[in-house]
Formats: sequence, structure tokens, C-alpha cells
Amino acid sequence: MNEEPRRLSAYGNKKARRRKPRRYRFVKGLAVYLSVLVVLLAAFAAVFWKYLDLRAERSADAFVEELASGTEPDGWKQLLRQYLPATYPGYENAAELAYTVLAPSFTVGRVTWLPCATAESRSYMLFSGGRRFAVLALRDASGSRTGLAEWEIDSITFDLGYFSSVEFPLTTVVMPAGASLSVNGVYPAAPSAGSGPHAYPALSAGETGEGPACVAWYFDDIWFAPELSCTLYGEPLELVRSDTDRFYYFRFPERDTHSISVTVPAGVTATVGGKVLTEEWASLSVKEGELGDLDDGGTGTLPMLNIWTVDGLFADTPVAAEVYGESVRLLSSEGYHYVFDTPDACKYKVSVTVPAGAEVRVNGREPDPSTGTRLSASESGVGNTAFGRYDVADLAAVPEAVPAFDRYELTGYLALPNVTVYSGGVELQPCSHTVDEYDAVWEYDYLPSPQEKISASRVAAAQDFVNAYMKYICDGGAWNDPSNSETFNSNYENLKSLMIMGTSGYVSVMESYRTVNMLPHYDSFSLSGLSSDSYVAYTDSCVSCRITCQVLRTVKRTGPDGSVTETADNLSVSMMVLQILYRGEWRVWGFVYN
Repeated sequence: MNEEPRRLSAYGNKKARRRKPRRYRFVKGLAVYLSVLVVLLAAFAAVFWKYLDLRAERSADAFVEELASGTEPDGWKQLLRQYLPATYPGYENAAELAYTVLAPSFTVGRVTWLPCATAESRSYMLFSGGRRFAVLALRDASGSRTGLAEWEIDSITFDLGYFSSVEFPLTTVVMPAGASLSVNGVYPAAPSAGSGPHAYPALSAGETGEGPACVAWYFDDIWFAPELSCTLYGEPLELVRSDTDRFYYFRFPERDTHSISVTVPAGVTATVGGKVLTEEWASLSVKEGELGDLDDGGTGTLPMLNIWTVDGLFADTPVAAEVYGESVRLLSSEGYHYVFDTPDACKYKVSVTVPAGAEVRVNGREPDPSTGTRLSASESGVGNTAFGRYDVADLAAVPEAVPAFDRYELTGYLALPNVTVYSGGVELQPCSHTVDEYDAVWEYDYLPSPQEKISASRVAAAQDFVNAYMKYICDGGAWNDPSNSETFNSNYENLKSLMIMGTSGYVSVMESYRTVNMLPHYDSFSLSGLSSDSYVAYTDSCVSCRITCQVLRTVKRTGPDGSVTETADNLSVSMMVLQILYRGEWRVWGFVYN
């Protein structure tokens, strides 16, 4: 039989509600009590730890104050030597820097301080004379949190700017963009004084482009000359250093550059990028070239070629060559090797002057007759032949007296040729042979004639002229002694009477008047050993010979006491005299010392 559940009465429900608060009242009270207790304990702990921090701070301040006031000047130097190596930001031997550079100039006066606490340690700024010279960091050696800290120095970071008497040089390092730099074995993340683009210092003078991209790093905290290394593409780069001005740069690897060579004949000007190649920025070597057909039978001397080499080029620069303002033809340019042709201006031009009728051989071959011309009197009267030395350009006034000379003008030789000249079956020796770049000149004079080709009267006349000339320069000196004026002028007029008026020899005597008049006067002179040789009969109306002799000259001087002293000197004379039959009378055209 099922029974229905018993229902609570209204009284029973009220009773049940009253029993529930009594059951949890203790629990709620305990929870509130514990919460208040926790809050009080936390507040107490915070106050306690703050107390410990304040106590520690006061003890740290006391440590710093004692350090600041109790450290002697030498003590600060010792601290510098001890702690700088650990805090120096540069990349070098900091101990050596502290001992040898900074410590000797480190002076500290009265020290003051200010705290600059950090989360990691207690730090203080140290000042001397109002200038900060270091930052001091402390650490608690005890490790205790009871407030009984044992403070000691953790580090001292010295301000390099305080050492005003020690100026750190600015170190500049230029390297390819993207390269990796090592300073004294350390790879710095960034330079201490900044960085920026920089032109490549080793750019060739002939480079036409802007050059490769480079960057310069600047360091202002490195005292000693650093050891630097740099890599690009994993390859080490060549360092070019200048410890004097602290400027360093690294060369680009060969894979980024190319070299060129330019071969030109000697005397040709070569340019790269419009710049004339010189040994200041390019290397020069010389090699022998090849001979041409005209050089067969010559001396065998090979023409010389200049080979210019330029390394480290980045751009394809234009190459050219010229001589005397004319462009030279390019023969080949394969693989940056430029070879230029030999222009006519770099082939030897040969001039051979010979007495008329002489046989000329150039490299064993007779020159084409069209290359030879008969010289005029004015042309024969210049140059280095014995006849030309008389300065006979005006001899055209006496055409029958002008000796005949022929001149051959040849060109096209790649090497200096071999020249031989024969006259009457006798090989002539050149009286002059000059080479100026590619201009080669040979000059030959008439062979000496037998003595009988010149009459004895001509030889005597030449000797008389030499004697008159010696009398002119020795028996005069009227400048300081007017009593000699008449004698000097007489000698002067007599000498001119032996010559042809208006010739160069005559004019030279006239121009010498003032100079000779100022020469010392000799009281006596005499000629001895008079002889003649080197006879040349140029034509029937033109002859020359050489006169040699010794001239003994004496001078007398009267002393204050009336005594007379005599001094003498001996003058050696060798004079070539040229005589011309002029208007039916033989006269001296000119003379030269020989």
C-alpha cells in the first residue's frame, strides 16, 4: 500500500530555515578573519621590505660617500687601471690603454656623487669639478635581505670624454658595401662614430663610372692602430692602411674588377677613359717589336713597344692612342688587350747630309735619287759640319765659292738604320750624328785635302790672321789705361782689314770690341810652335785650314816700393780659318775655335 510522503508543516519549514545560518556562521567568520589577517601580513611585509631597502640604500650611500671622500688621487688611477679593461667599449687592449695612455693624465679633485639606481644594481654617477668622470655600480656581497648588506664595487665605467688631454683619433675604415669587418678580432655591430656612403679610394684615374658601392665606418674610441680584416663573398679582402692619418680601406676582390693592357709604339700617347697613361697610376713595361722590309740589312736593332697595364677597373672604359694630335689606328682589342698600329710619325725619319757626289748607303741600299736635293748656300751654312760652323749662310753672295752638299730625306724605318757614306772610295766618318725621338740626322763633311791643294800663301795668310787676332786680344786693354787706346784701336782695325765686311765673322769681331777692351793689357806676348793642318779645299775659291800655336803673355807690375814684378801665362790656341776669294782678293770669311 503506497503511502504519500510526509509534508512539513509551516512550523517545520520555519524551523528548518533557522537551523541553516547557525550551521555556517563559524565558517564565514573564520574566512573573514583569515582575509583580514592576510591583508595585515602583506602590509607588514611591504613595510618591512621597504624598510630593508631604505636601510640598504642608506648603507650603499655611505659606502659611496666613503669611497668618494677617502680615495686618494693615486687610488683613482689604480681603480682606472683595475676596472677600465672590463668596461672599455673599444676593441683593443684596454689594460695597455689604461696604464700607458689614460692613467698618466687622469686627475680627480673633490668627488661628488648622485644615485642613479637601476633594477639590477645600485649605480652612482661620480663627478669631479662638476664633470662626470665615471658611473659606479655596487653589489651586495652578503646576499642577505636582512638589511645588513655588505656593499662592494661591481664595476666602474669611466667616461672617455673626461680625458680631455687625451684626444682619441678618428679611425676611418672604407669597405665594400655588404662586407663584414673585424676590428682587433671583434666583429662590431656598429661603428662608434657613425657610418655612411664613401667613394672607393682605389678607383683608377681612368675609371669613367662612379665606381663600386662602398661604406665608411668611423670609430672615435680606438687609441692604438687597429688590426683590421674584412671579408666579402666569404673571401678575405686586401687591406690598404695608413696609420698616419688613420684611414684604411679594403680592395675589392679580383672577381669584381678587370685589367687592361695597351700596346703602343714608343712615343705614342695612350689614354684610358680620356686620361693619359702615366706611371703614376699605371704600370709600364717594354718589349721588342718586329722589323719591316726597309729594316732588312740594318743594324738588327728592333723597335721598342710600350705596354701599359691598368688593374682594378670596374667599368668598360674607352681606350685610345694618338701622336702629335693624330689618332692611331687600333689593330685589336681582344680580352681587354688593346694593340695599336705604328703610325708614320713613329717611324724613323732619316736625314743624311754629304758632300756632293758622295755615295750613300742606308741599310746597304742606295736611296732613291728623288729623295736627294742639292743644298743652297744658306742651307749648307748651318748644321754641324765644319763648313757650317763658320756660319756661312750669307755666302750666296759669292756663288762660285759655295761648296756643294747633298741631303737625302728618307722615312718609314721601324728601327734606327745603318748609314754608310763613301767619297772617292774612302768611307767617311760622320762629323755629327743625332737622334731626337724618331728624327735621325747624319752629317758628313769634306775629306781633308792634301797640303798642296792649298797654296803656301793661303796658309801664311791664315797664320797672319791668327797672329793679328792674338795681338788684338793681348796688346790692348785701354779701358783702364787710356794710353793703350791708340794701340788697341790700331790692332782692331788691322784685324778687320783681313776680313770681308758684313760677314758673320766680321760682325763677331765688331761685337767683341767692348769685351776685349776690358781684358788685361799684357806688356808683351809672343807666338811659338806655329803650325797648320786639316787643309780642306771646298772649291777653288774657298779653302780652310787649322792653325795651332802657343802664346806666351807677360805682365809687369810696379809695387809701392818701386820694385817691378813680372808674371807670365801660356795660352794654347787652335783656330780654324775659312778664306774666300772675294772680288779678286783672298779674305778671311770666318773663324772658329777648335
